[in-house]
Amino acid sequence: MSDPIGAVVPLDPMMRVPIARIFVIDDNPAVVDLLVTCLGEEGDGVIGALTSDDGLRLITSSRPDLVLLDITLPGMNGIEVLKRIRSIDPTIGVIMVTASTDPLLVREVLQLGARAYVDKPFDLAYLNRVVTMALRPVTQRPDDQPTT
Repeated sequence: MSDPIGAVVPLDPMMRVPIARIFVIDDNPAVVDLLVTCLGEEGDGVIGALTSDDGLRLITSSRPDLVLLDITLPGMNGIEVLKRIRSIDPTIGVIMVTASTDPLLVREVLQLGARAYVDKPFDLAYLNRVVTMALRPVTQRPDDQPTT
């Protein structure tokens, strides 16, 4: 039996949005290569940038769905890049990735609008779950409470 036209088909909450545009901004080429490969295997279009300037140029010219952003970048650090991304397009999702575990830094980037914070070295299975969660529409996130 087929679904009637216009029927809402329930989605698996852990399914990835198909073919998302993801940018990785990290000054370590090995990290960029790893993330481009790992996330690309999920069917997403992934582009890497090694500098904050290159990353911001990409974001300005081709709005991604999600950015994985290193905090420790030469020149403009990841926090400044996050602020610029928010001014370019506040709907772009950002996941901060870093080796720093400073709780004040975590709080700051989340207050600035990052959707998540992932420590390096990362567990790729965990990172994949975080990316999947960050790509879901806001109305599908588990922390949203229905209004009554």
